[in-house]
Amino acid sequence: MAAKVPQWQNYLQVIKSREGRRVECFQKAENILLIVLERVNAMDPRFIVDYSRNLEALEFALCATEDEITMEVPLCIDADALLVQEYSGEQSNSDKVTHGRYQMPGSCYLGLPKEGNWLEKWTKEDVFSMAGSTESSGHIVPGKILRLLKDLIVAAIVYCKRQFLIKPGELSAERLKEDDTQLPLLISSGWKMICFNIVPVVRRKQNALKFNNNGEERGFLQDSLWKVIQEADYIPASYYHWRYSTHRPILKLLQIVSTLKGYCLDSLCLLDQINHEYWREEGKNQGLTFHHLKVGFSALLMIL
Repeated sequence: MAAKVPQWQNYLQVIKSREGRRVECFQKAENILLIVLERVNAMDPRFIVDYSRNLEALEFALCATEDEITMEVPLCIDADALLVQEYSGEQSNSDKVTHGRYQMPGSCYLGLPKEGNWLEKWTKEDVFSMAGSTESSGHIVPGKILRLLKDLIVAAIVYCKRQFLIKPGELSAERLKEDDTQLPLLISSGWKMICFNIVPVVRRKQNALKFNNNGEERGFLQDSLWKVIQEADYIPASYYHWRYSTHRPILKLLQIVSTLKGYCLDSLCLLDQINHEYWREEGKNQGLTFHHLKVGFSALLMIL
């Protein structure tokens, strides 16, 4: 008599069978997005085209229940020269995220030093706001960055369509009308529409996640954790404020876990499927998302 296959293994087989196709869909849609971003870069070199999207492809393959992905657009700036000035308003303390020995900064300003002549292209009115300070001449305003990037994307889409670089129906910018800290674009993969949430990002190598190493770290993250937190990414939190982004650190952590033996990432995929089928009503936005699951999963790994 044949042994009965556990239900979780059936779930896992179905999920695994979709991964290859999802990666292929992601790459097709990503190619269309890169065409647009390359045109954005041609119009304004302050926005960089990041071709290293292995982390996003991994995330899209792991999440079989959502067709939405965050795509960061780095700013061409010497970010380590910027002044990270913590926002001193009432929300400052509540914005901070602390877990054990790890603390992420809350909302902040990114100021330009007064002696920073090499940052002159970031003092233009379309991205900059003057402010009196003993150290900085003013701040780079995320709200202005978003507005500029949105206008550039719209112009790039019009150009690409006129030059027949994008076919009819391949890209929709209808959601760009939404007022948010990210810019959503719907792009066809040939099989389904994928929503790319475009987010401008400032990447620094200094002042990353605060970390107090009291003795030897536990678990497999003893050496790998430093690879995850050695840089700090800042994304828009509001019109005037930036915040620390956990997007890349979490994806880097998942990438490290993917090289290990066992069912670590498989358990995340199974949890995502169970959440979709039993915990969250299909077609509705309420409830846990894959982002919530991967954050909780990453937090659990850090205490193993």
